[in-house]
Amino acid sequence: MTTLSAPNRARAYVRGFQAALNNWLDKGFEPEVSALPVLIPRGGVCFHVGASDGRHSYAMVRRAGASKVYAFEP
Repeated sequence: MTTLSAPNRARAYVRGFQAALNNWLDKGFEPEVSALPVLIPRGGVCFHVGASDGRHSYAMVRRAGASKVYAFEP
C-alpha cells in the first residue's frame, strides 16, 4: 500500500471534494455526458469501467435515469 505525503493527501482530498461538489451542482461534466440519455434507456443498468471519481457514473443516474450503475476502478 502506498502512503501519500501530507501535501499530496491534502490535494487528493481537495480534488475529491471538488469532484463531489461539481457532481452535486451538475457542473463540469465532460462533453459526452449530454449523449448519455440517448445511449442509456431509462431504468437501464450500466457498467462503468474506469470510474475514477465517479463523475460519469453520477451522470448516468442523474441525467440518463439509469436505475443501477456498477462502477469499477482497476
